[in-house]
Amino acid sequence: MRWPKRQTAELLDLFLTEDMPWPFLEIVLIAALALPILGFGLVRSGSTESTAVQAVEVVVTSSFLSVTLFTFLIMKNMAFGICQALHSGEWAVYMSYPVSRRRLFILRLASAWMLPMTLYLFGFWIALWAAVPSLVLAEPKVVFITTLGTLQPMLLLASFVSLLSLKLREGSSALFAGFILYIVYQTLAQIVTLVAILAPSSWIMVLRGVLQPSATLAEFAGRGDPTSLLSFIGFLGFGIAVSVAIAAIATKTFTSKSSV
Repeated sequence: MRWPKRQTAELLDLFLTEDMPWPFLEIVLIAALALPILGFGLVRSGSTESTAVQAVEVVVTSSFLSVTLFTFLIMKNMAFGICQALHSGEWAVYMSYPVSRRRLFILRLASAWMLPMTLYLFGFWIALWAAVPSLVLAEPKVVFITTLGTLQPMLLLASFVSLLSLKLREGSSALFAGFILYIVYQTLAQIVTLVAILAPSSWIMVLRGVLQPSATLAEFAGRGDPTSLLSFIGFLGFGIAVSVAIAAIATKTFTSKSSV
């Protein structure tokens, strides 16, 4: 069954307007440009590493503030967008459109992350071009794939929050649960990174790659090791697959008769 284009566009526009109203959208756009510039202050200067390794370090370090902001923004969109509609009865209005419940919920999920991720990528790449154009021109492939790796926490945590929103049915509670998940995720990632440095092993490196796919690019960038690039693609693909699976469970929960 084909998606009705006009009704789909109307619903998506409605959801995007609810998630990012004026002037919130303009403020987020300014933050998308400003935070990477602030993040460059965290990058260590005078590095003697190759330009490829420097590119990985610059992207991972300077994106931290932006990733944090946009992760919470996407979780906010998920939590309040889903829960407020449940409490206000808006889902009943939305379902008057000739769109199935499953597709309606998919549109709700897509609107929650689509615009924030677009703003994140746009702002981050503009800031990179402005701050370190020589590095971007020297290592465009490394910059591009490393930036893609920074998206994994956003997708993974957002998918969890979409499911929690349906279970908790309270936007603030779902967002708080997402905040706790984010703290746990970052803490675990730092612990695993420390263990990987002090006592490296195959399983700890795999766990590190799953939590922080961009970390596996260091070997590829430093030695041009193709297996590291393949590992990165595998870890990133695994994270996306998990995110999609959780989102599918949330969609299935919503489409059940008892969910709304």
